[in-house]
Amino acid sequence: MKPEPEHVKRARETARRHKAAAKPSRNGTARRQTDQSAPEEHGNAYDGGPINGDSVSVPTLGKELREPNSGTNSAFPLSVVASELRASAETLAWLWRGFIADKGITLFSALWKAGKTTLLAHLIRNMGNGVMLCGLEVTPATVLYITEESETRWAKRRDSLGIRDNVHFVCRPFKGKPKIAEWHEFIGHIAKEAERIGAHLIVLDTLSALWPVQNENDAGEVQAALMPLWKLMERSAVLVVHHLKKGDGAEATGSRGSGALPGFVDTIVELRRHDAQDRHSCKRIITAYGRDEETPAEIVVELDAETNEYRALGDRKAMKREEIKRTLFTILPTARPGMTFDEIKEAWPDDEFPRKGIVLETLAAGADAGDWTRDGTGKRADAYRYFVPSGKTA
Repeated sequence: MKPEPEHVKRARETARRHKAAAKPSRNGTARRQTDQSAPEEHGNAYDGGPINGDSVSVPTLGKELREPNSGTNSAFPLSVVASELRASAETLAWLWRGFIADKGITLFSALWKAGKTTLLAHLIRNMGNGVMLCGLEVTPATVLYITEESETRWAKRRDSLGIRDNVHFVCRPFKGKPKIAEWHEFIGHIAKEAERIGAHLIVLDTLSALWPVQNENDAGEVQAALMPLWKLMERSAVLVVHHLKKGDGAEATGSRGSGALPGFVDTIVELRRHDAQDRHSCKRIITAYGRDEETPAEIVVELDAETNEYRALGDRKAMKREEIKRTLFTILPTARPGMTFDEIKEAWPDDEFPRKGIVLETLAAGADAGDWTRDGTGKRADAYRYFVPSGKTA
């Protein structure tokens, strides 16, 4: 029999002392560690002051106690002191900048038939060659896509968009709602499949059609179904696709069901129609909440009907400025003396005049950019006057 390693002996001895110290004495109180000659390999004792009026020595556990089952019968790892916490030397890598981080988890929600799978189809297509999407960088990646849709529907998307073999599909893995044991088994299978193909991203579309949760408002049930996903995140990013609730919600509360779901993820991405009353519009608003500064708060995107490609239009405020700018080019004169703000408001062609602040911001930005000329000092007796020099166009 091989001799027991020295670090295991030390760990076993430390565990024995801790257990002995925790045993109640004859008078019913716990024994207090009084041996000041404890082995020095465990580091310096805590000397931050008395606890409950008594001075206590707490040995620092060494590196050999970091791993599970090192000298104890527990299946769980021992605690680690703050000074021994290890930070990854790697910088945060993004598969889709700001939205999907490597080995992170993202929740992507939208109302049904709002275009979420269409956007994701473009994303996984672009991951075949690293082409930007919606103005954000995309990293070439292998994708494992778990879908509630049929092979036929995805085969049509493949042919229409040119999706490459960097994407692997698992279509309709369950014939009915799985039990929690089946869910755990399935996640284990997906983890092995992701390792086999070298998947950088695993997509679950949609989560409600795959997980075993019966009551989405039950935080405990939701949490129990989500925790197995940590296994997938050991080597891959995870994107869970979900629905917004009928009444929607602000401040990252739009996703349907318990708040345990958005609370579990690293990044929340929500997709909405730009104009809910215009079903034919291809403009969408993407809002996002995350722990990282790279995550944009809002982007307005549009799917071009001719090219079938998405383009970024900025946020809603930027879009409004563009609309105001186009209107200003139609009403501003081409020579002095120009028009004041009040005259512009009077000549505005729409029934509703935009908010004063954003019009003034647009006028100032246009003057600074040379889109039009601004005369005057801006004082009450010498108001700014704007005109577009002859030949200038929007």
